[in-house]
Amino acid sequence: METCKKCSSKDTHKFGFARGKQRYKCRSCGISFTLGDRRNLRAKPLHIKNIAIQLYQLGLGFRAIGKFLNVSNVSVLYWVRKAAEQIPTIENPLSIRVMAIDEMWHYCQKKEKYGSGCQFVVITNEFLSLNCDAEV
Repeated sequence: METCKKCSSKDTHKFGFARGKQRYKCRSCGISFTLGDRRNLRAKPLHIKNIAIQLYQLGLGFRAIGKFLNVSNVSVLYWVRKAAEQIPTIENPLSIRVMAIDEMWHYCQKKEKYGSGCQFVVITNEFLSLNCDAEV
């Protein structure tokens, strides 16, 4: 008997043919597989994946990266998602929200600019106004 590629169980049975190769099905996990599967040979090298992630960080789109590296844009999407999952999340103990009040004329329906143009930072329900007139 052949061993399962997913769970390494020996409880497999023949499950027909695919592209002229014998298929097997695992009774433990239910996966079907063939021997001599060539999918691992098609995998792109790690340095190609790293270049794709760096190009995405620089602002290129998935299609542009795919055309540049001669890979599928969907592959680039999966690589970026997998890299994003490995980034640790930062927990913030304070609830900070930033709201900009610089385009109030949308609500006033006039072309004159209303509002202070400053950003207000809300920290635990206390307003803290930033100094807009300070020169840098």
